[in-house]
Amino acid sequence: MSGFWRRPPSQLSRVLPYVAVPAIADKFPPLRGHLRLVGLEPEAVGLRLADFTRELQKGMNFRSVELEGHLNGRSYTQQILNACASTVTDLTITPHGNGYLGLRYLNFKGIAGLRRLTLRTAFTPVFGVAFGFIPISTITSPVFRQLVLGLGGIPSRFDGPSLRFVEDGDFRFTIRTGKLHDHEAFQKHAKEAFPLLASRGCIYFEISSSIGNRPLSYHPPRLMVKFSQQIRELGRRVGVPLGGHVDLDSISAAIHHGCMGLPQELVDHITNMLCDDVSALQACSLTCKAMFVSTRHLIHQTLCLTPRKNEKILTRKEKHRFWGPRPPDVKLRLLSYMGEHDFLQYTRRVHIRGFSAFNSEVLLPHLRHFQSLDRVHTLVIENYYPSSRPDLPRICFDHFYPTLTSLTLTSPFDHYRALLRFALLFPQLENLAFEWLKNDEWYPLSATAPPIVDKFPPLCGNLRLAFPRSAQWPRALIREIQNGINFRSIELESEYLWDHGHFLLGPCSRSLEEVTIVTNGSTHVTLGNYNIIRRLTYRMPFHQAIVNGPELIYGVIFTITSPVFCEFVLEMSTLPSLFDTPSLEVLGYWGKTDGLLEERFAKHGHFRLIIRMGKHRGLKDFQQHIRGAFPLLEKRGCIHFQISHSIKK
Repeated sequence: MSGFWRRPPSQLSRVLPYVAVPAIADKFPPLRGHLRLVGLEPEAVGLRLADFTRELQKGMNFRSVELEGHLNGRSYTQQILNACASTVTDLTITPHGNGYLGLRYLNFKGIAGLRRLTLRTAFTPVFGVAFGFIPISTITSPVFRQLVLGLGGIPSRFDGPSLRFVEDGDFRFTIRTGKLHDHEAFQKHAKEAFPLLASRGCIYFEISSSIGNRPLSYHPPRLMVKFSQQIRELGRRVGVPLGGHVDLDSISAAIHHGCMGLPQELVDHITNMLCDDVSALQACSLTCKAMFVSTRHLIHQTLCLTPRKNEKILTRKEKHRFWGPRPPDVKLRLLSYMGEHDFLQYTRRVHIRGFSAFNSEVLLPHLRHFQSLDRVHTLVIENYYPSSRPDLPRICFDHFYPTLTSLTLTSPFDHYRALLRFALLFPQLENLAFEWLKNDEWYPLSATAPPIVDKFPPLCGNLRLAFPRSAQWPRALIREIQNGINFRSIELESEYLWDHGHFLLGPCSRSLEEVTIVTNGSTHVTLGNYNIIRRLTYRMPFHQAIVNGPELIYGVIFTITSPVFCEFVLEMSTLPSLFDTPSLEVLGYWGKTDGLLEERFAKHGHFRLIIRMGKHRGLKDFQQHIRGAFPLLEKRGCIHFQISHSIKK
């Protein structure tokens, strides 16, 4: 049996006189067919409608519900859905006017058995605000099978981002439109928007003569594109559902049941090939259950805590409640969210970026989940800010002590002594990087910070220092490094270095084995007599390396002619288009150093000159110029050329 009301219940209450009618109880035969309510209006919120929904809950079990009208109200539409939540399997929603704005307030979590959802609206809102109301937990439910869109008012110019809102697994996706002049173009755009569904043959197009096709000449608004881009991540979030805790294996088995027989050897081979491409791994995880399980540890091995990712998992109430700076319990809600879904067990690297100032106090509301990261080996913190409690860093990061080997602090707000003391908390640390440090005069030294002495465990790994200009080289940091810190390799990056290299490398002269200089300006470094350095690397543009080649080599001549030195690496970027430019004429000056290098080779044996650059069409001509500049080294076979794809042309 089907029920049909052309007039909303609020208007029926005005027409029909009051008659004593007994309440509907369970003894009445329940209605199990189709319920259609047409003409819903915003003012249809009151006691009469509340009585109507209560009657629905008593003895009516509709399998199909259709709602049509102005759905701006927040309560009455939801009450109707809740009344039939236990039995409804097919839901159709047709908003009038701006009624699609009210869809964002609907909650589908209680409708566990929903199998088919149909939305009839205009083209513009359907891909924007209207589709923001469909929770991911509904579409990824094991019982959900079909999503139908009835579109009217197709625009004359298709907006690509408006169509890219979902990339899900195997189910039926029906797009129903009116008769269009460019229907083939619309189908092409839709298939390009959903490549996974198109490859599985899950997209179906239907033409209905009852749907209007009045063309629209404007592009969808920015708000629509924002919502469409958020829903586009659906396929990647199947393993991270937004609607409560869901068994990941059951979702994978229910949706991706088409390729569960893929051999494990092939899965392992694909995983090894794409281990560094997280986006490709996420796409492959949607193919079958075996891929989903095998790639999960690679997809979640890097935990990126950023404000943008944190906003995606906040509820709508939290977003509207806290404007401006978020409180600590909301600022890192992503951390607790990942811990509640058991994804932190795969984390090996933690990146904290995007916050204007990050200190340890933000971790306190989520400390239980943060301390479960007991296998992290890399920690990157941007805009690190000192805490008001000196003991707080030790409390928050004590579980990193046995495993952390790499620490990077970018643009920190603290004195260098405090930063080094924070680094010394981790006894297994091998790689320490300070990027874009500010002058030590900006942050006065706290009276409570004791000096770093030899009783601290020394840092014996790799140090990377990156500064905007040589004027900001921190002398306080160098003084602290002299006390008990013995780095084996140092990487210096700045626009201008000049003679600051000797000042920076002096404190580590007893243990230093490898030095890397990264610069974009006209510079050379005088290292002095460092007879323990074994490898020296220069990274600079092509023109600077060629023009400053003689000064570059003379500045480090005592180092590269020492008995232990064995490898000199020159890594160049931005190669010229023609190698017969005037800059190559300077290569003749390089011949003056050829005799010194050959003499060093004759006395001490093994020596390698490595020229590393990006792939270039004139690479062979350039190699001939280099061989001509060092004939003696070329005769002994000491010149080696390497091509790196990470170097820009």
